[in-house]
Amino acid sequence: MSSVTLEPPPPPALDGIVGGYAWHAIAGGQSPSRVYRLTAKARPSLYVKVQAAGYVESLADEASRLAWLAKSSVTAPLSLGCVADAGHEWLVMTEVSGTNAADATPAPNVVVAAVADGLRQLHALNASSCPFDETLGQKLARARVNLDKGLVEPEAFDSERTGASPHDLLARLFAERPKDEDIVVTHGDACLSNVIVGDGGFRGFVDCGRVGRSDRYQDLAIACRNIASRLDASWVRPFLESYGIAAPNTKRLAYYRLLDEFF
Repeated sequence: MSSVTLEPPPPPALDGIVGGYAWHAIAGGQSPSRVYRLTAKARPSLYVKVQAAGYVESLADEASRLAWLAKSSVTAPLSLGCVADAGHEWLVMTEVSGTNAADATPAPNVVVAAVADGLRQLHALNASSCPFDETLGQKLARARVNLDKGLVEPEAFDSERTGASPHDLLARLFAERPKDEDIVVTHGDACLSNVIVGDGGFRGFVDCGRVGRSDRYQDLAIACRNIASRLDASWVRPFLESYGIAAPNTKRLAYYRLLDEFF
């Protein structure tokens, strides 16, 4: 893993935190952020996210969520600093030791049990104490904003929605909106790559910019979809049973998978 030269360079306000580190680019998914792992001899590894300012999900918001999680029993990175400079946001975080569940080597039954355990722990937190509103009213409003800003990518839709109109899908989300929500503290993007595992169990969450109060199916839907694609569809049921739901609400799973097309 070779060090990279950054453009734009890190802001001077971060020199006291990241000075002396080598920066290594990490391949990302569909996020607008660039992610770097920082290494230095005899110093703990760090991670940095960089993105253009003005994106609907700001890194300052993620830093606030990390600060809230730091007071809970659920492990996540610690925010060491978040700076806006020259049209960009920079978020520096500690490392959660372990391997993301998408790249983990244990048997699938160990992986799905660890993911289920992590979500159970997160969903057991006191939702009334969480200040971040990720309920459907907020999510649908942001879905509309994302569509209006051209941030929705139809080419990345799930295969069953290939060729579908984003405007038609958004109309479906409003028309089929569930009448109630089973509110818990959710991760918001509970794919395997955002769950850290190690020593055969759950270690923590990363990429926590959407943590907040929402329906537990927000997390279950994305986890199920990702388990099916990364491992095999046959592991979805063991995951749900390990989580504690033997008979899932399939309509709600489908609804939150559809909602995720807009994020």
